[in-house]
Amino acid sequence: MSMLTLKLPKELERELHRAAVTRGVSKSQLVREAIASYIRRPRSGDEHFVSALDLAGDLVGSIKRSPRGLTTNSRFMDDFGKD
Repeated sequence: MSMLTLKLPKELERELHRAAVTRGVSKSQLVREAIASYIRRPRSGDEHFVSALDLAGDLVGSIKRSPRGLTTNSRFMDDFGKD
């Protein structure tokens, strides 16, 4: 395995440390996974765009017993947008 040295701002290093401890992996392992994920992700025209599906894709289909017709039954939308 090759070695790579890089400089991080202190706050980013603290966040990296906390994330590594939380996941129970080394900082090096976490950085390797992050780089691999970044490099292997599908490219689109706008590199900074992240869709809602990208952010919550693992939740799609995770609710087994939701009311039917949430998007088509107007009674579920009665209070939508009201404070």
